[in-house]
Amino acid sequence: MELKITEKTEKPLMFRAEIIAEAFFDGKTPSKDSIKKEIVKHAKADESLVVIKKVKTYFGLRKIKALAFVYNNKEDLDKIEPRKKKNGEAGENTEETSKEAPKEEKKEEPKKEENPAQEKKE
Repeated sequence: MELKITEKTEKPLMFRAEIIAEAFFDGKTPSKDSIKKEIVKHAKADESLVVIKKVKTYFGLRKIKALAFVYNNKEDLDKIEPRKKKNGEAGENTEETSKEAPKEEKKEEPKKEENPAQEKKE
């Protein structure tokens, strides 16, 4: 895969650089991981600070265009980029946890007497 950085723009307010790269390839379309490794080589950045945002392929051509963000440090990356949830991982405000909470409350409520009039007669 031949990768060429066509545009690099510094975004100081977002603490990152935006890179637009084009690549020509043979065979199947390269994965985001392989594109990320090539961008890391050309941009001379740390791999953990590079995020691939978009990969566009061109029909009939062996060419892709990729948009990548290279952050200044790990703290800036964590502040700006959303975290990806793994399968089976439930967050605080997911539907699963919000549905479970009312069920638990219903179980804890004491049962009311069905016919209090019958008990008074006895």
